[in-house]
Amino acid sequence: MKKTLVLVGSGVVSIPPKFGGAVELIIYEISKSMPKDKFFAYVLDRKESWNKQREIIDGALYIRYRVPKFSNVFLLRLTEFIFGMRAIKKIRELNSKKKVNVVHTHTVFSSLPLAIFKFLLPENCKLVYTTHNPAWTVPKKDLDILNRIIKRIESFIIRKSDYVTTVTDTMKENIIKETKIPSKKIKRIYNFVDRSKFSGHGKEWKERKGIEGPIILFVSKLIPNKGVKYLIRSASLVKKEIPNVKYVVVGPISFEYENENPWIKLVKELGLEGTVVFTGALPEDELPLAYASADVFCFPTLRESFGIVLIEAMASGLPFITTNIPVVKEVVENNAIFVEPKNHKKIAKELIKLLKDNRKLKFMSKKSLSRSRYFDKKKIMDEYKKFYTAIN
Repeated sequence: MKKTLVLVGSGVVSIPPKFGGAVELIIYEISKSMPKDKFFAYVLDRKESWNKQREIIDGALYIRYRVPKFSNVFLLRLTEFIFGMRAIKKIRELNSKKKVNVVHTHTVFSSLPLAIFKFLLPENCKLVYTTHNPAWTVPKKDLDILNRIIKRIESFIIRKSDYVTTVTDTMKENIIKETKIPSKKIKRIYNFVDRSKFSGHGKEWKERKGIEGPIILFVSKLIPNKGVKYLIRSASLVKKEIPNVKYVVVGPISFEYENENPWIKLVKELGLEGTVVFTGALPEDELPLAYASADVFCFPTLRESFGIVLIEAMASGLPFITTNIPVVKEVVENNAIFVEPKNHKKIAKELIKLLKDNRKLKFMSKKSLSRSRYFDKKKIMDEYKKFYTAIN
């Protein structure tokens, strides 16, 4: 008998995502990858003007509904909560027609209502929660008050869920230690990369953008925890040795920094206009071309739950420099040059050495491609299939 799987979106970004959205991409790939003879998948998604209220995409039935979307980053949590509340009603409606076996959620505040009102979910339906929160990978003393509160809320969701998945072993071990949940309840399933999507491209993106000189690429949402400040400060030192170098910074800026972008301000203060280029978020089909045009990937992140951009860079065959934090080292193993966090001088030193050593660039490129196979999309989707199948 087929199992019915309900995948719950965030309520903030629609699925499939047009401009990034790691959680939304995961939900999309799961929904289309589960074997149709064993699973029937529903996706609860955000209704926008451009998408349909109900449609089948790659065998999964998408059901979309409107919820208010607030412009303030903190009030977006309310958007997620309202979306989660309405998800309960949708799940009950679906269950009246077809028995719902598994409900899988991914974001804290859209999951919270399902955890609080779990008794309203269909009988014998299992609630699965995947945490993507990097707060589980750093010492509690390093968290601000807001992240401590969110972590407490997430601890409640984790305890109420029937099963929990994490994206790294580092997260899994810390969650077991802090929440005391039994290890059999929690499973690590890595994030994935579509290797075919990030391979076989030339340098046409670089040529189309009129960029000359070697490219150091950074990809992520622009927030302080990604180490953007240290990346930009390193550019002053690298430029002295490699005058035509270009830092290409790809990714949207977080809501709270839109009015006064501190990183553009820093670029101006350091006189790096023309050296550091901000592209904003790139469409899904353009992002692989940007990776392909780069010479080195640099990701000086301060904390991560996984770091999807790392496996995208590896799948693109990019040598890269990143920080030596436990999660990153788990994902990339020894296939990177590591620096301590917040050290822009060390970042610059390693970038200069790498860009001047063609032999090492080629060697590290091969290592990146080899490691990326471990996160191949089909391999990870098979793990999800086995996970759902084992749920009783």
